[in-house]
Amino acid sequence: MTKMSAPDAPTPALLRDPALVGTTFVVLDFEGTTPRGYSPEPVEVAAIALRRDGDDGDGGDGDGRDGGTGHRWQQLWSFDALMKPPAHAAVTNFDTLQHGITAAMVADRPGAATVLAQFDAQVGARPHLLVAHNTTMEGGIIYRYRDDCPALAATHLLDTVKLARALLPDAPGYSLDALIDHLCLPRPATRHRAMPDVEVTVALFEQLLEVAATRGLRDLADVVRVCGSTAKATLPIQDSIF
Repeated sequence: MTKMSAPDAPTPALLRDPALVGTTFVVLDFEGTTPRGYSPEPVEVAAIALRRDGDDGDGGDGDGRDGGTGHRWQQLWSFDALMKPPAHAAVTNFDTLQHGITAAMVADRPGAATVLAQFDAQVGARPHLLVAHNTTMEGGIIYRYRDDCPALAATHLLDTVKLARALLPDAPGYSLDALIDHLCLPRPATRHRAMPDVEVTVALFEQLLEVAATRGLRDLADVVRVCGSTAKATLPIQDSIF
């Protein structure tokens, strides 16, 4: 007798939310220098744009991650570039030990203003959110270069550290390395380079949304309330009273 397969489980409400399905999530990471007395300067940026497929089809070609539901994540485009930091923030031996990028690797690259303008053009105008693991550095760099990347600077952010803290209270830590181990995610061979870190953050983000769907988060607005932050460039500038 032929054994009948079990019916596919219904896709959770969160992952069917029209706002979530209609949003492009741009997962990004910067690697930078750490000049004493100055803010970090980027020497590498990478990003992957994700969109949730809202089609209730048969699961497609297996290239997406759909759990047999017909809903899956699609990678729309990627961006990856090195950039030369300003003279006051040159790559040091300490920086190279952190991310493997040497001064020679960036010596002939364009500066951050040029690269971030190219990245800004790639993002486009469709509804999107930025996603990063600890958005402080990414948000800070984008804000400082806001004149060169106005679309990015006006885009709100989701922080996977905040999301993980809310959803995984028993995790031993919330660094990217700690969550890689806790969730058994594939560890990049070149950890701390921008694109490998983006790739593992994509896996983390997708898994956290699967968890969120089982923990009472029903739509994108719930996710934003838990881990979202407002793009600083969109806030009103307050004049000094002095």
